[in-house]
Amino acid sequence: MTVSSSLPPTRLARSDAASLIKHDDERTGLFGCFLDLFRSAEKKEQAGKLYQALHEHKEADFRGYRDTGFLPLVRFCLIRDLAAPEQRDAFTITQDGDTTHFRIDGKTVFKHAFPSNVIDAHAFLANKGNNGTLPATSDVKTLIDHYAAMRIQRRFRAFRTMLCQRREDAAKRGETFAKTTGSDNKTYYFNALAPKSRVVYAPGTRPQAVLKGGFKHVTGMDRRFVALAPNSPGDTFNLSGPQPALPELATLYSPTVVENRVMIVRNAGRELWEDIARNIIHGSGEFRQALLDLRALHRQGFYLTDVKPENLAFDGQRINFIDTDGHVHKSRFPAKVIHSPAYTTLTLYLGQCDTEQSPAQRESFFQTTDEYGLLMAMIGATAISPEIRDAWWNSHDPSTDLTRLGAMNDANKAHFVGWIARHGKPEHHENLVALLTHPARFALDRPAGLHLADMLKATG
Repeated sequence: MTVSSSLPPTRLARSDAASLIKHDDERTGLFGCFLDLFRSAEKKEQAGKLYQALHEHKEADFRGYRDTGFLPLVRFCLIRDLAAPEQRDAFTITQDGDTTHFRIDGKTVFKHAFPSNVIDAHAFLANKGNNGTLPATSDVKTLIDHYAAMRIQRRFRAFRTMLCQRREDAAKRGETFAKTTGSDNKTYYFNALAPKSRVVYAPGTRPQAVLKGGFKHVTGMDRRFVALAPNSPGDTFNLSGPQPALPELATLYSPTVVENRVMIVRNAGRELWEDIARNIIHGSGEFRQALLDLRALHRQGFYLTDVKPENLAFDGQRINFIDTDGHVHKSRFPAKVIHSPAYTTLTLYLGQCDTEQSPAQRESFFQTTDEYGLLMAMIGATAISPEIRDAWWNSHDPSTDLTRLGAMNDANKAHFVGWIARHGKPEHHENLVALLTHPARFALDRPAGLHLADMLKATG
């Protein structure tokens, strides 16, 4: 191997040469030797970019190799590729038991012990090496991918065998879900009756603050899932549910009851009520998909019944529906309905529960209840002026008047009308005024086929 005059050959054998393959923030050791070796400015720039990427682990191709101990080999190959063609054959690897020696001109610059259950280094040299000469980088990567895939496959097969047995055992016990606890302190649940259904887990990390509602509280939370349990030790969740399952929609985060006292739902983001309380202003466009999904739900005969800021969440891009386990379908209207008086007027609630009405009238009351709750939440989250926010805060508290008709009245009408002028479509201003003033009457008189999504500019 030809070495530049500025690089004494003895430096290649120094122990700190291995710093390239480990971490070398100051670019000394073996990497510094390579920079001297590649004298052209272009190759120095290439080597510098390569080193920086490897050091910061920005190259996605290396993530799997780092996990299986192959990253030193890949780095060595890539640095070799930057050398001049006549210099590349001097980069070799030899084997001593399970230890691989990385050599330049016969001098060991780094040693690495590959796990014996990952790769047979002797077979690697025999099949891909040529008297110890390092194979082409593409061949090295292909071989590593092959062994990594075999390792994953072996582990997956063992896991699949275990999972199939647990699913069979759960089905025999009449349970819908089989479960297993991982080393990450998460409890995973697999549907025993629908093997292709999505796997969910209960996070082992408890929330920093107490998150508790009227019936249930959060027991574990991470960025993907939230686990909940009933507040009372004697209460349980309904595993089957009296209502048909909600359809899958983008903003609809439906919970899954996996055990009598364990409910899991995808993490939909930060509760909208927190933002309203902290005067964080949201754009109306963040409600667009929620409005469209609510319209889609209503067209299929589903109603959420308890839409309010506490049951909405913001994931950084859009508003999502949460706490939807109290939903109903038009085929099974219940005698009593879950609701929140602050976002469901008394007359709306009575209309939902009135069995003397026709099915079409009850549907209209359920639809109007959902839309009134979402509209009130949207006003509270998007109101810019202090006057509108004050009007909103003062209007949705039912404790002062249980017989109130709607949030809008003569005292605050000007402020609500200002919001409607900003966010409502001009042809539907009167409908929005009617919905906010007397939602129960609007439920009886609303135009057929009209939805809240049709009335607001946010949906286009």
